Amino acid sequence: MIRQYVPQDAGALALIYYRGVHEGAAGAYSAAQRAAWAPEVPSAEAWHARLSALTTFVADDVGPVGFMSMDGDYLDFSYVLPERRGDGTAAALYDACLAWAQDQRFARLTFASAMPIDN
Repeated sequence: MIRQYVPQDAGALALIYYRGVHEGAAGAYSAAQRAAWAPEVPSAEAWHARLSALTTFVADDVGPVGFMSMDGDYLDFSYVLPERRGDGTAAALYDACLAWAQDQRFARLTFASAMPIDN
């Protein structure tokens, strides 16, 4: 199920972000690069402060398994649990972002990818 972010998600999403950097990006970046990118799991409070200004969609399967965040027409965050890569979670999140962007009447979405994109 895809749903909107709620503050209670912050801790789980911080861990998904951290695992995405350290496990999901392990094939593309060195351990030193990943440690600089995300030296520790962000606190729930810090992560909520970061996400509260964004429109965030959460993939929930008896708890969060991924999320994508929009900052206007910019796709700011896109993370799923490493074990959920390739199962359609990211595609479902992207579809939610796209539907939201169409409702906002954005002509296009923008993003920057630190890794090759696959689902």
